[in-house]
Amino acid sequence: MDKIVEILVKKENTLLNILIKCALWGFSFALAAVCLFAVKSIGVVLCVAVIYAAYKISQKFDVEFEYIYVNGDLDIDRIFSRNSRKRYLSIELARIVAIGSVENENIKKLSYNAKVIDASSGVSEDPYAIIYNSPKGRVKVIVENNEIIDMYKNLIADKVF
Repeated sequence: MDKIVEILVKKENTLLNILIKCALWGFSFALAAVCLFAVKSIGVVLCVAVIYAAYKISQKFDVEFEYIYVNGDLDIDRIFSRNSRKRYLSIELARIVAIGSVENENIKKLSYNAKVIDASSGVSEDPYAIIYNSPKGRVKVIVENNEIIDMYKNLIADKVF
């Protein structure tokens, strides 16, 4: 029987993200006003194009991660503004080196010089790390759901710290 778990985690907005979005919209409206009044013939078209571009860019700041666990393999998708989905990464069971709390000493040693991918909400008190070997080198993925970790404890108990 297949074991399937799907979990949705919303990335929390940081102060930096909010400031970037405000600056983006402020700059976009200022540029749209300049286009509208300075370029008479196609000013309306440029104004709409600038505001549409700002809208599309600002959607990239509203992110959710979906963890999809199927028989030991973990797929993580990024969902932008609840309407655009993109596969972020896939982790095969055979490539996993270790799983454990981010603060664990074994995890810290194994993740030295690893590429870090944060697929958590950013506000979790006890995030977990999944370290695996990708074709491009060692990768440390930060996740935050205990249910996924519990599934791995049953499969690869010797790699879970």
